[in-house]
Formats: sequence, C-alpha cells, structure tokens
Amino acid sequence: MIEKEIDYQTIIHQIDMENNKAIRFLLSAIISLLVISGAFAQQPIVLAAFNGRWEIDMKKTGFEQVRVPDWILPRSFEIRQKKEVLRIDSKWYDEEMTQHYYTEYLALDGTSNELILEDGSKRVVSLKPNSQGTNFVLSVHTFKSNGDQDRDFTETWALEDDGKTLTIDRKAQQANDYSIKAYYNIISK
Repeated sequence: MIEKEIDYQTIIHQIDMENNKAIRFLLSAIISLLVISGAFAQQPIVLAAFNGRWEIDMKKTGFEQVRVPDWILPRSFEIRQKKEVLRIDSKWYDEEMTQHYYTEYLALDGTSNELILEDGSKRVVSLKPNSQGTNFVLSVHTFKSNGDQDRDFTETWALEDDGKTLTIDRKAQQANDYSIKAYYNIISK
C-alpha cells in the first residue's frame, strides 16, 4: 500500500509544469467568462428612453380615417422608470368627454398589475419588454364593474424619430373592439 502511494506521488511530480500552467490559464479564462456573462445576464432592462411626458397627435393618429372613437386611448402620459417598475400616469377622456387620471405601476418582470377605476371597472395589465429596451408589449384585460370580462387587447409601445415619437399599436382581441396605431409627441423629458 505504501508503494502505491509513492508511485502516485512520483507520477504527480513528473507532470510537466508547462502543461499545468496551460491548464490553469484555461480554467482561469473559463471562470472569467462565466463571471462576465453572469454579470451581463443580470443587468436590469432599462426603458429610460420612454421617460417623459407624451401627448397624442390627434391628426397623425387619424381617428376619423380608421373609424375609432378618440376616447379609446389616453390623451397624454407621463412615463418614469424606477428600478424594475415602469410608472405610467395617464390622462383619459371617457365617452361623455369627462376627464380621468390614473396611475399604473408595471413590473418589468411581467407580473400583472390590477387597477380599479372610478366606475368600479378593472384593468389587469402586464408588461413584457424586449431585451434591448427599445419597445415593450402591454397585455390588457378589462372587466366591467360587475366582474364580467369586457375587452382584451395588446399594445406594442415603440419609439420613432430618434425618440421624439411614441407609437402605440393597439390590437383588439375581439371583433367588436378597436385596433389602431396612435402617435404621441414628446412634450418634456
């Protein structure tokens, strides 16, 4: 048994030191790459380009041409990202042209946010950003005050004109609902 230990130690001592250096370098490089890739993978998604106050361009949106009522979309937004949450303050008009405001806090991880509106109806919204932070999709489900499902739609929010125009491409899920592409101009950052 002692002979086997001596043989084993002899073999270890005979390993070429240059091969050892190469193996250590290779292992060091692999570990460094794993650390760097892990750091990049954990970077939060940044939607800071969307930050600012936005106002709808009624003419460019062209509600009349697509036969969509102008109360279907907010007139203006203020958007702010704070860490992993996007805050959207909206100014709306309803069918009677009564002005309303509400604020949604949307997690960038896709968690649904529920908002109870003044009339008792509810919006359930989740946000899914693309990995570059250049656009995001809102999945919206609305419910009447009695709890019945009302509308389902998706909105793709993207920037155009070097960040001066925000587009919202709204796609309705029901045949009796409205789809439209709206244009918003930046008012302030």
